[in-house]
Amino acid sequence: MNRIILALLLPLLLSVQAACEREDPMLTLAKAIDRGDLKALEKAMQRGVSPDSMEEGVPLIVIAIEGRGGINAAKILLKSGADINATGPHSDTALMSMSGRGSVEGVKFMLENGADPNIESAADGSTALSLVTVNGDGSDALAILRMLVAAGADPCHKNHKGMRAQQNPPGYAPGLLGRYIDEECRKRGGG
Repeated sequence: MNRIILALLLPLLLSVQAACEREDPMLTLAKAIDRGDLKALEKAMQRGVSPDSMEEGVPLIVIAIEGRGGINAAKILLKSGADINATGPHSDTALMSMSGRGSVEGVKFMLENGADPNIESAADGSTALSLVTVNGDGSDALAILRMLVAAGADPCHKNHKGMRAQQNPPGYAPGLLGRYIDEECRKRGGG
């Protein structure tokens, strides 16, 4: 009796196993990024997943740089042809994400690989520079501001409300950061 059941179930089990091995490449990629599994990420890229794919409207480059794989995962996607300036529904780029998180290493990596510091968020007109002033303070935030300005970020940029980064509501661009942005904007003829 057991042999008959096994004989009937074996083909079914083998077909389930085969189906699992043929897992959707996008699902494989999402799992690899989530786990920070760089080998699986490379394998997914080799299986033909577009490096510019999106997961729930967020570009993979943003997910990768924010995830466990970090810069190393982003390197794999860029090597596979990902757009470093890819945007999601709110036009948030990987550079914006790293700026908002205060990641000096992440911002440096993105800028060295051609990220545009002047892309605006469709939601509110924020740029990578204004996101630093929202969430940052201290020496890391100032270092990020300096990198962004050196890479061509516009310190005089105004968001959709007509405010520059240092003019945002209280708590934004505290002290030194606000003064730095003011100074850089004046150097460029802004007021």
